[in-house]
Amino acid sequence: MRWLLAWTTALGLAACGASCGSSPPAPSAQTTPEGRVRHVRDLAQPRCGPATDEPPDPATAQPSEPGGPSEPGAPTPTTSPPGEPVATPEPSPGGDATDAPPAMGGPTDPRRFVPRIDAATKTRLRQVLAQGARAGLRSDVFSKVGDSISESWSFGRDLGMGWVEWGRWGFLRPTLERFRRVVLARDGNDALNAFSVQSLAATAGWEASDAVTPSPDRGGRTPIVAEVARTRGAFAIVMFGTNDLERRSDAHFGASLRRVVDELARRHVIVVLSTIPPRRDDPRRGAQVGPFNAQVRAVAQATGVLLTDYHGAIARLPNQGMSDDGVHPSTFRNDSAGVLTDEGLRHGYNVRNLLWLLTLEKLTRIVVEDGAPD
Repeated sequence: MRWLLAWTTALGLAACGASCGSSPPAPSAQTTPEGRVRHVRDLAQPRCGPATDEPPDPATAQPSEPGGPSEPGAPTPTTSPPGEPVATPEPSPGGDATDAPPAMGGPTDPRRFVPRIDAATKTRLRQVLAQGARAGLRSDVFSKVGDSISESWSFGRDLGMGWVEWGRWGFLRPTLERFRRVVLARDGNDALNAFSVQSLAATAGWEASDAVTPSPDRGGRTPIVAEVARTRGAFAIVMFGTNDLERRSDAHFGASLRRVVDELARRHVIVVLSTIPPRRDDPRRGAQVGPFNAQVRAVAQATGVLLTDYHGAIARLPNQGMSDDGVHPSTFRNDSAGVLTDEGLRHGYNVRNLLWLLTLEKLTRIVVEDGAPD
C-alpha cells in the first residue's frame, strides 16, 4: 500500500509543479478548461455527507439537545453509510512515544510556531464554536483550504490512516484519534476522515480567489461553501500564496485571502491561517515570499483569526524543508510524512503535520474542553 501511495504522491507533485511553473503536467493527470492540472485521484474521490445543503443559519437553527453531538466539547459518533458497521479506526502505532509533552526546547521547538490562545482569544473562539454548533458544525472535524501543498496526500493522509511514528510527541495521540473517528468518505475498504479525505477546497494550482469563486459544477456555490456543507467541520486550516505570488501583487493577494477568511467566518468556522514555505526554484519568487507572508500576518491580525508560522518552523531545516523542486515541502524517505521523530522532523511536510496536530490539541484542550488559556 505504501509504495502505491508513494507513486501517487510523486504523480501529484509532478502535476502540482506544472501549476507552479516547475514542470509540465504528468501524462496521467487531467487538465481543467482553465489549464490547471487536477490529480486523477481527486476526480474519483467519493463524496459523503450533505452534498447540497449548507449548515443551517444559526439564526434559524434549532438548539442542540444538552450533551448532544453538536454541543461544544461533546463527542460526535462515528458515521458510516446505512447498513455498514460503524468504523473504529485502529489506534496509531506508538513507536517510542511518551504520554507527557516534552520540555519546551530552544528557538526551533515546533510549539513556538503554533497559535497562542490567551484568555481573550479563548472567549471569542468559544463564542464562534457555540455558534457553529448551533449551525451543525462538529468539533472533531476540520477542513483543509489551499493549493497543492494542502491538497497533497503528504498533508494529513498518513495521520488519517494511522501511519505515525510519534517520537517525543506521543501526547498528541488522543488528539489524532479524536479527529480520525468521524468517517467522511470511503476509498475501497479505507474509511477517510478529516485528515485523509480529499478536500473540495484544496486544489493544485489554486490561488486564494479560487476558493471563493462560485462554480457551476457545485451548483453555483464556492468551494468553501461546498466543503463546509460536506464536512461540517468546526475548524479550517488555510494556506494560500505559493501560486498567488506568481500572478498577483501582494496587496491583491491580501484582499483575496481576506475574502477566504470572511467566507469561513460567515459560517462560524474557526480559521487557522498559515504562512507559506520558501520558494527555492527561482530567486525572484523567493524574494516575494516575505511580502506575501506579511499579508498573511496582516489578515490574521485584522480579522482576529489564528496564525501558524509554517515558514518560520521550517526555515532552519536542511534545504529549508523543501523538496528538490523548490516549491513543495519535503517528506521523510520521500513518502513518510507521519514520522514525527527528530529525524523525520527534518522535512517540511512532517513538520506541517506536527504543527497541525499541535494546533488541534490546543484548540481541543482550551476552546472545546474549556481548559486554561495560554
